[in-house]
Amino acid sequence: MRQLQGKTFRNRNKKEKKQNALSFILITVVMGMLLAGLSVDGIKISRHIDELKQEKEELDSMIAQEKTEEKNLKQLRVYVTTNEFKAKTAESSIGIVNDDEILFMTDDTK
Repeated sequence: MRQLQGKTFRNRNKKEKKQNALSFILITVVMGMLLAGLSVDGIKISRHIDELKQEKEELDSMIAQEKTEEKNLKQLRVYVTTNEFKAKTAESSIGIVNDDEILFMTDDTK
């Protein structure tokens, strides 16, 4: 009877070792798959971050251009209120000149 119990115990021990080895292999495979998935997600996130950084740089450049344009427009707004601008506009559009200037006109409608 002891021999029968010993063989059964040995067979059970071998089965448990096989099951433990199989469980270890399955856990290792699952962990590898999880690690691979996380690595792929990490790469995707890294690429997305790079794209966002590039977009931020482009937007910063656009902001700098807009600020320069705003500065130029402010200068133009001040210039438009000067007498110099008014005189140049009047001279170019309707031919008005200052008192000390002489205007020569030619007839080009021949």
